[in-house]
Amino acid sequence: RKFGSSELLQKHEQLSDMHKQKVEEAKNEAKKAEIQSIKLAKIQEQQLNDKKRLKLERQNHYAQEAKYDARRLEEMEDAKTKALRAKDPVMHAADSKGSEMLMRMGWSAGEGLGKSGTGMREAVAVKLRTERAGLGSGTEVGLEHMVTEADSKGAANRKRAQARLAQASEGNGESEDSAWRPSFGH
Repeated sequence: RKFGSSELLQKHEQLSDMHKQKVEEAKNEAKKAEIQSIKLAKIQEQQLNDKKRLKLERQNHYAQEAKYDARRLEEMEDAKTKALRAKDPVMHAADSKGSEMLMRMGWSAGEGLGKSGTGMREAVAVKLRTERAGLGSGTEVGLEHMVTEADSKGAANRKRAQARLAQASEGNGESEDSAWRPSFGH
């Protein structure tokens, strides 16, 4: 461009430099704002991911507790049913698959088996082996001494001790209800 005077040229150069500085400053401000918005978006995304992760952890923890509680309740119900069946097999005959099948074929609780109804009236008694005893050991445990997963550690230890005491009293020829008598070398 041609300027009529040197004053106009200097004024244009000054204004032009100022304009360039203003444009550069505006670009820098825009970049800073963009960087700030990206940082903010990343922080918000991280917070959202953290919330989702914590929610999943809480759900998993609750689900595990619920499964444990359900399994524990089921074990307790199973132990209760086994104990009730042992006490009165006729009343709780419908609790087993075998008795359900018999009932579908016409049998009813309290009747004997067979065509004329003169066969067995009670279920075959369950004989449990003591823990870690081999098949030929001959030692049996009653249902009242059976340890289940639902038992606490103290209850399990108590049942094991009662089973050992019952086994020892059977081996000595004593009855279970006889009193314990110490022997001091008589």
